[in-house]
Amino acid sequence: MSSVPSGDTSRGLEAVALAKFYNAGLYPWQEELLVDMGADVTESVDGEELTLPAAREVVVPLARQNGKGEVLVWREISGIYLWGEKVILHTAHLMDTAQDAMRRLWSVIEDNPDLMYWWEDEYDELPQKIESNGKECIRFPNGAVIYFRTRTIKTGRGLSVDLLVFDECFNLPLEVFAAMNATTRARQRSQKIFISSPVNRRRHIHGRVFSGKRWQGIDGASGVLYKEWSPAPDSDPHDLETWKMSNPSLVTRGPGVQLAELEADSAAAKNSADLLEVFLVEALGQGDWYPRDGEVEEREHVIDLDVLDRAVKSGPPQSGDCCLGADCPPGGDSVAVWSAFRTAYGAHLTRAPISEMDRQVVGKLILKNVEKSDPVGVVYDPKTAVDSITPLLEKGGIDPVRIGINALATAGEMITSGISDGTVTWDGAPEFRQAVEAAEWREVGDAGRAFSRRHGVIHDLVAASLALWGLEKFEIPGIDPAELEKHIPVPIGGAVTDDNPTVTRIDEECMYV
Repeated sequence: MSSVPSGDTSRGLEAVALAKFYNAGLYPWQEELLVDMGADVTESVDGEELTLPAAREVVVPLARQNGKGEVLVWREISGIYLWGEKVILHTAHLMDTAQDAMRRLWSVIEDNPDLMYWWEDEYDELPQKIESNGKECIRFPNGAVIYFRTRTIKTGRGLSVDLLVFDECFNLPLEVFAAMNATTRARQRSQKIFISSPVNRRRHIHGRVFSGKRWQGIDGASGVLYKEWSPAPDSDPHDLETWKMSNPSLVTRGPGVQLAELEADSAAAKNSADLLEVFLVEALGQGDWYPRDGEVEEREHVIDLDVLDRAVKSGPPQSGDCCLGADCPPGGDSVAVWSAFRTAYGAHLTRAPISEMDRQVVGKLILKNVEKSDPVGVVYDPKTAVDSITPLLEKGGIDPVRIGINALATAGEMITSGISDGTVTWDGAPEFRQAVEAAEWREVGDAGRAFSRRHGVIHDLVAASLALWGLEKFEIPGIDPAELEKHIPVPIGGAVTDDNPTVTRIDEECMYV
């Protein structure tokens, strides 16, 4: 599928010629994409003829290992060496991905003396690679620079860039995108690139931005270059023709997607629904995309959304114990940690300010909160990636509650009925509402029913339900009312001093003090 703005392709052809001169070995689809990226249009603005990029945005969903990175290498080299771009910002969701992109680009420059000495008649310096703990970049003698960064809400703050690359943007939080999106607005010839393997709603909680850009490309929006390689509807995922359709770099030997690998993965996927899901997304580029606004399937949610919204409450008084619950989606790249604490009307749920599944960070957060708030339990499902923190907790003297399907089923019924009857409130975290929107029930035999993980990312709902379940099961009755006055609730991430019982700072390591 594609939507290609028309324009003068001279610049793009120059980029392809440069890559060929240095024996880049690009495949035909890579050359075509590079040409399309460099296309120009001439427009009259206030009576002045201006030459501008035909594509202000580039959107490319493509299965892994087809060579997206090589296209970015030559797009960035062309921007610096041929097109006069001065500032390029290459971002990725992981630092390892960003650093690998820098190493690949630098190896091309370092291995070709012409590129190293490109400006020798004008400047004494050579291109310089800088590796310095989050300050990675390549600087050029003419003052141009390519920054390589992980994406945060602070990335690009204060920068004005000619090219903004969102690499592997299946993971692109909305608040991060909003903060970075403005970096190109002051540049007349700026371009943004969204390039990634597809979004899988079951695993990728931050896939809404890339999904939205894809819909924009499908609609043929002005100034958007869109190309996607994926199976046609009703294609046989185990057929060679489907593999060719989905992998423009499919090969039997040499660099590219290896046919033998697809054959092996396909054989395994025939016997496992989970492996088939991974095969479709990672090997065939068949995404499970977030829907357009207004196109959400009309169905009965596990909790009525109007009731859910009415249950949002800010900072209710705590009247008893608390409990922690944690959960991860399949794949284990994200995490949700929730606290449930007793209130006069029932219980209140709050979310910890953490999203990435780093076992050391998650373990430290929970240990700190156990030390500060003394919860009655730390509850999670051992079949998820959260179980990787068990040794850390046990080393810290904590015996976590590792539950099974019966507890999961009970927790699901408990949180849905509690919110529906008004005895459970929550803090308004958007991740929780998104999880409720995605959740569906599944039958689990004698245990009844539990939340299904096959219909979107629901780990926030599961974590909150486990926190509530643990509070109901393990809370200690008979607390002296005089002691309750000492419990001053603050949102997860807040802190209270002994002398002044108000929130004085944000501390991601504690939920309550």
